[in-house]
This record gives sequence, structure tokens and C-alpha cells, in this order.
Amino acid sequence: MEEVWSTPPVPYTGQTISSKHEAREFYNSYAKRIGFSIYTSTSRLLGLTREKRKVLFVCKKEGHGRKAKEGDTATESDDSNDEGGGDGNEDAEKIKKLDGGKKRKRERMHHTDCKLRMVVKLIADRWHVIFFAPDHNHDLIVKLSMKKSMRSHKGIPKEEKDFIALLHGCNLSTGCIMQLMNEFYVSAQLVPTEKYKDMQETLDFFKELEHEDPEFFYKLKLDDEHKVESLFWVDGAARNGYIELYHDCVSFDATYMTNMYDMPFTPFIGINRHGQSFMLGCAFQRDEKTPSYTWLFETFLEAMKGKAPVSIITDQDAAMRSAIASTFPNTNHRNCHWHIMDKFTGTIGPVLDEDAELEEDLENGRTRFCY
Repeated sequence: MEEVWSTPPVPYTGQTISSKHEAREFYNSYAKRIGFSIYTSTSRLLGLTREKRKVLFVCKKEGHGRKAKEGDTATESDDSNDEGGGDGNEDAEKIKKLDGGKKRKRERMHHTDCKLRMVVKLIADRWHVIFFAPDHNHDLIVKLSMKKSMRSHKGIPKEEKDFIALLHGCNLSTGCIMQLMNEFYVSAQLVPTEKYKDMQETLDFFKELEHEDPEFFYKLKLDDEHKVESLFWVDGAARNGYIELYHDCVSFDATYMTNMYDMPFTPFIGINRHGQSFMLGCAFQRDEKTPSYTWLFETFLEAMKGKAPVSIITDQDAAMRSAIASTFPNTNHRNCHWHIMDKFTGTIGPVLDEDAELEEDLENGRTRFCY
């Protein structure tokens, strides 16, 4: 996919700009389109007022960088892929480091002494581009999803934050707002993001629950970049109720909702002999593929001390069916009545419209079977 730009802006000597801030934003916009990050190298101040008169903007790979000191913990990358433990302690530490802990390992910038630069000078209340060197001596970033993660391109502009707040104030759902942003930026890959400590706050909350309820269980799975791929949790009362009494029938719903993190919410719902339902655990998953479902069902078994449900009701999903067959081999797998009727109506509805007697027979059979 290619980015779409109208009249690509390229700096040129003699160009005039209203303010220093606008000059930086213009240069940074150019840098994002080309595929590099920038920073302000030097500023020349005017006499006693200390007003900035000249500013040098350079490529992030300018210079040679600092030399690595002995014992420096910075690394190029860390590609380990550890899954969460039974109570999530190991992964909580990983998330803590990723979310701003002092021990976080940062990727070291590889400087190439790049000579690309733009110099602007304040002349008669206007900023003028007095020098521009466009050439790089290193590869540029091409992948769209990586450009927005570069240092000078991170974050959401204030104007867009205000716009999002306005939409939120108009009671638009997060999903609708994201759709609007996707349209505005052409692709979801280009929508800017900001990093918050959501997962660390979630794990801290789980720790509080664990302190109050020793039987509280949670587990998470991380991907190669230590980002959360799946998360499951269940309280002690639900665990004990399921293990001791209510493991006959479980409903697993993967169609509930997709949230702001683009992770479907998938609850486990227990159903007792009176037809009453209660929560037996919740999960967030990044995708709906067989490996993800397998991990989730194995984690559910771990939380429930190895006791599989007698019966499980799900929608008609092939990946889910495969995971259930391998994880719960002795469990009776049935499809959800609502999904059956939804497919039923769409498939043979026209036939039933022409045969009232057949429709009545099928309805009577369905009622006897389901109720």
C-alpha cells in the first residue's frame, strides 16, 4: 500500500515560514513522508532577550552518537517470547519494564553521521529557510506502520486530541471514532498512537484482587515484541463454583465485542441446571485463530485444575472447533442456538415461506429439542 499525498512538500532555500514551531512541523512532516526522524540540533539566541534567531534541524542519525559504556544494558533488540506464568508474575515484570520501569532495555540508535539538515533564520518577523541539504547516507523507513513509531513522529497532535474529545463528548463509540480516524488517515496503519501504561495498571489491579482473593487467577501471553497477545482472568468464587458444582455446561462467546485495542472480548459463561448463567472467566484475544483459542482453553483448564466442561456451546467457528477438539477431547461440543437459527433462516428461509406446514413442524421440533 502506498501513502497518498497531495503536492508533496519539500523544503527549499528561500522558503518563508510563519513561526519556528511551524518550521519544525513542516520539516517533521517532510521527514515522515520520506521515512526518517528529526531533532533540533542547535539554536542561536539573540543578545539579552535570548530570543531564538537561527535553528538547525537535522536527521536523527546525524553525528556519531555516544560510545557504549562498559556495563551498558542497552541492546539492539530482545526477541524472547515468554508466555505468562500461572499467576502472571513473570510477565508482570516484563510489562513493568516495557511500560517505563527503570530497568527497561532501550534500542540503541545507530548513527551514520547523516548530513541532511535544514537551517531556518528569523528575518523581519518571518522564518526563512537559508540552507537545505536533502541527501541521506542510510536506508529510509518504508513500512507505514513503522514510520509513526519513530521518535519525532510519535504521539497524537493536540488538534486531533481535541477532535477525538469532541467526538467522545457527542457520545460516539470508540469503534466509530477509530473508523473516522482510519478514513482520515487512509489506513489504520497510519493512525497515530500514544503509549499509556494500560497493561501495567491492569496488572497492578489484578495484584490488588489477588491480595484480596488468594484464589484469583490470571495469565497473559506476549508476542515477540512483548506486547500482550492474550489475557485471561477469573476470580476465586467462579473457580470454586465451577470445579465443585457447575461444570456441566459452559457457553463460550467470541462475538461479544471488539474494543479500542482491537482485541475481541471472550467470556466463559456457566449455565446451571435451572438455566441461570454466571461468569466463569473472561479473556481478551488479539485474533481468532486456532493457536490463540488453544492457548486460552488450556489456560482455562489450568485455572480450573484440569476439570474440563461436560458440554460447551459456541458459535460455528472452524478455528474454535479445532481448538476444542484438541483441548477438550471428551467434551460435548454444541453450536449456539442463536447462531443456528441465524444461519437457518438465511439458508432455508425462502423454502419455509412457501410451506407453512413444514415451517410449523420444524418449529415444533426445534422447541422440543432446545427447551
